[in-house]
Amino acid sequence: RGGLTVTNGTLTVAPAFTAAVQSATDLLFYYDLHPDKHWNAINETLRMMVYPQYLPVTAVEDGDMEDVGVTNWAALGTPTTRAKATTSYPFRFGRQALRIVSDALDEGATSNNVQVHEGEAIRLVAQVQLVSGSCDVILYDATAGAAIRTVTLNAERLPQEVRLIGDVVPSNSRNLTVRFESATAASEWYVGPVHLWFPERDRYALDTSSIEQADDIKRLLALPVGVQSQDVTYSYAASARALYEIGFGVERDDRGGSPINLVVDANRSDPMYMEVERTYPELTSDADTTAANRDTVVLGAMARLELARAAMATDASERARHERLSRAYAARFHSRPEVPGIEVRERPVERVAVRAS
Repeated sequence: RGGLTVTNGTLTVAPAFTAAVQSATDLLFYYDLHPDKHWNAINETLRMMVYPQYLPVTAVEDGDMEDVGVTNWAALGTPTTRAKATTSYPFRFGRQALRIVSDALDEGATSNNVQVHEGEAIRLVAQVQLVSGSCDVILYDATAGAAIRTVTLNAERLPQEVRLIGDVVPSNSRNLTVRFESATAASEWYVGPVHLWFPERDRYALDTSSIEQADDIKRLLALPVGVQSQDVTYSYAASARALYEIGFGVERDDRGGSPINLVVDANRSDPMYMEVERTYPELTSDADTTAANRDTVVLGAMARLELARAAMATDASERARHERLSRAYAARFHSRPEVPGIEVRERPVERVAVRAS
């Protein structure tokens, strides 16, 4: 209400827009359907699109680095930067790394506590790219407040794997952490997937923020050892070593909100990756973005919007026109082979939330 002044392009509304809206560069006007219909159509389309990804089997919370933010990677000291990064991702697997920039010694990040039993064997594989300075990769006894093993990276600037394969949980220890600290005051490095597993265990609770349903897991693969140096293994994460497939099972019990368990053979010596199917994340606001293919999302959303328009139509011919348009958009949406790696489902993938361990 108030109208548009054509001569100067001024739009007057009552009640007035808030300051946040006034500062925006774009406004969307919907002539028929409510904006929520558009939003829901996009989210339903995103839930119909799945893509493959490799995620590590690890006892470290957010060891796959898939979570938004660094809640599960607490600061050591006061690093200049402690944040997730996706630009120029350097590692063979994953999409997001933990970036650390320090300006003093012993600054960095630590994982949350991992519960352990004294005397059990430990396997740690961490992928790290050192940009400048040097950093320590530390397997840490959080109960005693002391390092079990420290490996210092101070030369190689290419992505590396640090493999600690000969350690056991110290006496009286109840918790371990994995720490990444500056060994030179001014240092910068990236941390990719962090594998922490125990050869004597055959079950691992999965992070349900990354794997929402047990049947999302399609295969379990292991990565053989690379170039070895003494008792610590360094190898380029981008090397041509071939993953090999191994057997697995899954357990799920929702009675108490318990997580999905991955069941594997004990005495596994190589780090394991799950090949999983993931759906694109839903948008939570009209300012959200996602990396999904735009043309594919538009086709799926338009198919649903035309159905909504058909339901609103009072004229039979108009209703039939919208239904024809919906079928045409849906046919194009479901035949998108030119988008590699994306599978389009017949209906949205429904998710049931479960509590992470």
